[in-house]
Amino acid sequence: GSSLDFRSSNVFKIEAHYDNSEGIPSIQDQSGMSLRLTERPPTLESGSVTVGMDWWDRQFRIPANQNETKLFNLCPSQATEMLRHPVWVYSWNPHMHTRGRQLVTELFRCGEKVAELGRIDEYEFNNQQTYALDPPVKILPGDA
Repeated sequence: GSSLDFRSSNVFKIEAHYDNSEGIPSIQDQSGMSLRLTERPPTLESGSVTVGMDWWDRQFRIPANQNETKLFNLCPSQATEMLRHPVWVYSWNPHMHTRGRQLVTELFRCGEKVAELGRIDEYEFNNQQTYALDPPVKILPGDA
């Protein structure tokens, strides 16, 4: 499971994103969750981070009237330098709406590529999934 700290907020939001685009009646949602509240602080904290958008303005700029364009975005080392300790990445969830065709997420340390977290060579919007990273990938302060 994952831990969440509610000391600074009393809001808890759950958002599910799934689809049965062909309307197949035999496909039924099997998602679920449980929530356990405790006064004890968690020993490990978890969270979610979005990468791949320009970190300063969070917008994509796709040129008009192009058959294909490539976008390169970076989570710069200045952002990860704010980490107080290493962070472990346990999963990768590519998402490109209906426009994306291919996606690669790489980890750089001291300017050198040290890992490829994930690669999708033929992205399919109707087959989105989360990929477990085994083994998990360690992000250090200063990584990009």
